[in-house]
Amino acid sequence: MIELSVQVDGDTQVLARFAGMTDAIRIRLRAAFEKFGPELRDAAAANAPSRTGKLRQSIKSRIIERGDQIQLRVGPPVFYGRFQETGLDTMRKPPRHRGIAGVRTRPTKAGGVLVSARRGLMRREAGWTEHPFHLPAHPFMTPAFASLRDRITAGILDAVKAGSQD
Repeated sequence: MIELSVQVDGDTQVLARFAGMTDAIRIRLRAAFEKFGPELRDAAAANAPSRTGKLRQSIKSRIIERGDQIQLRVGPPVFYGRFQETGLDTMRKPPRHRGIAGVRTRPTKAGGVLVSARRGLMRREAGWTEHPFHLPAHPFMTPAFASLRDRITAGILDAVKAGSQD
């Protein structure tokens, strides 16, 4: 998920000047984010790996406003989107197989004992170990943002300049 947010740091005089203009800047930034959000979403969807198309279709863009902050979030809500973007190296446990897991004994009416196989999941024995699992990275969000970085940065700067002149 790529998040774009604008935060103004600096001298107290600069911050005091921006404090009165936050509404004008916010309106301009929201318009810029509404313009660049779908473009970034479409560029990411075009680069996304597609086996079933679920990842590609799930990429969304949202504008979130909280207090003095405004953010543009673009990315897939599906949990494996992050693993497709960055890759994954982990250890995988071996599968547990079904089979005869032991014996079951039941007393009979005649006083004897009936012994039968108990089926279930087999225990992992000493020879069974975890093995590495590697999913190679297929970046789709980073190249999309890199292709639009200059336009987005210029759009944000223009929105801040226009909002500060109002």
